[in-house]
Amino acid sequence: MAAGNRRVILATIDGEPAGSAGLTLYPPAGAIINGGAVRQKFRGRGVYRAMVAARLEIAREAGAPGIAVWGGPMSAPILSKLGFQTVGWRKFYLDGAPG
Repeated sequence: MAAGNRRVILATIDGEPAGSAGLTLYPPAGAIINGGAVRQKFRGRGVYRAMVAARLEIAREAGAPGIAVWGGPMSAPILSKLGFQTVGWRKFYLDGAPG
């Protein structure tokens, strides 16, 4: 599915939704892989890796020269095995002011 610079993919196994993932394109600057998840019953079957590959292909086709990943502790080991390297982290701060 495409909406502006945003892409969302749905992975299925035997017609059943197995996972979904997002990609935001910023050509010619790059792209951001974000929002990937695999349903528990389909984990360990290569669904996440396939969704990473699909998003990389979409980014290449759009002319994005580089990709940043919004990942967490679950995706980090898989992304590392695929050759991604951690180059920095983002921290979010909540406004503690009442109201």
